[in-house]
Amino acid sequence: MAYVDVLLSCGNCDKTLKIKKDCTFEEFRKNVKSIFPHLPKDFTISDGDFSELLEDNFHVLKNSRLETWCLVRGSTDESFKLDKPHSELMRYDVHPNALTQSGNYHFSASYQAFAEFIDNSIQATSMNNTKDMDRVIEVHVFLKDNLLVVFDNGEGMTYEGLKAFATYFLSQADRGLEREEVDLTPGYLDGAISKFGVGATQAGFYLGDRIKVITKKDECPFVTEITISKEKLQQRAKEGKPVFEDYRWIRNPGDTSTLAPGEETRCLEDIIKGEAAYPQFTMIVISGIRDFHIDSIREDGGHTLARELAHVYHFYLFGERGRSGNMKLPTLGNSKVPPDFGMSSFLKVDIKLVIEDGRNSNQKKTFNLRDVDDDIESLYQTRAKDWFTFSLTMKVPNQDAHQTVQVANFKKHFYFIRSHE
Repeated sequence: MAYVDVLLSCGNCDKTLKIKKDCTFEEFRKNVKSIFPHLPKDFTISDGDFSELLEDNFHVLKNSRLETWCLVRGSTDESFKLDKPHSELMRYDVHPNALTQSGNYHFSASYQAFAEFIDNSIQATSMNNTKDMDRVIEVHVFLKDNLLVVFDNGEGMTYEGLKAFATYFLSQADRGLEREEVDLTPGYLDGAISKFGVGATQAGFYLGDRIKVITKKDECPFVTEITISKEKLQQRAKEGKPVFEDYRWIRNPGDTSTLAPGEETRCLEDIIKGEAAYPQFTMIVISGIRDFHIDSIREDGGHTLARELAHVYHFYLFGERGRSGNMKLPTLGNSKVPPDFGMSSFLKVDIKLVIEDGRNSNQKKTFNLRDVDDDIESLYQTRAKDWFTFSLTMKVPNQDAHQTVQVANFKKHFYFIRSHE
């Protein structure tokens, strides 16, 4: 049973009364009277705003506060003066709109939000080679049911990992994951590209209305999951309840009983039943995808989305030399990049985009992003006429010497693409 602590001041006497959430106003007054028996029958109770507590407003005190201070007097005419300052615990929350609406100001296209989840998957699978496991990342879009699934066979998440995922604006530094040393490995090679916890939740609510995270660690026999719903967040805020809390479910692999009826069951049942094939994984499920995202994908069957993602992840798909094999990094004396580090290191990074219309079994289109050859980066490389390399050197905070933090290839000239040079 939940309680509210009522801090009572009557004259120079202070007492604390713990009341149950189902306590009636009449019971409350009887308890106050028992603490201060000298009070007359028609004594008054006022809160910190000097508003008298009555039958019709007593529920506000019980339902919206953890504790409250009240002044008890014999009557409303009785003079008083506080003998000392008094305090009461005030609970406040970030409005759920800070989480559910902020993505509208950070993303301008669907692929940008998709990329937030793929970033997380790339980082989660970065150590798969130590277990002799391929790096598998699959994005499934169910157009008819307005649902998205991002699956990876990465390391999975614990309780704390799920909590960090759900926590708004928790960066890698806050999680203790940011490297202390300066990382001289180019950003597109080290896998540590998901820098801010703000990205995933923002991206999820930019795309849809509900985020479900399903995950399993290799050393754990159970699958755990949590669902964050925009509707429930807003309902809790409206009712004055704690907003940012949800149940974490713990189940056996392949158990579909936690799926919500309707589109979630239709789209995920077969995927859930196949969980046993993976010792570790994470699935991000976004449901209630907004129609304008669905319509833009359906317009050309997902080809534009595939091109945009292939461009973003070009070097994860092909390594530092790119599709053309002509991209080269200048040798750095203090570089952590092995001399033979190249395309072969990345051939096991598979990113697939699967578009399912849902109207019939034939309406499924699969894009292996490595096979997409008309993305902008591929066109730049295959049509380039000449190249030169350069490095960007800058002063890194807390480092004595200047550091080379990014190395790139630059296209000196390339042929006309879409009537533009």
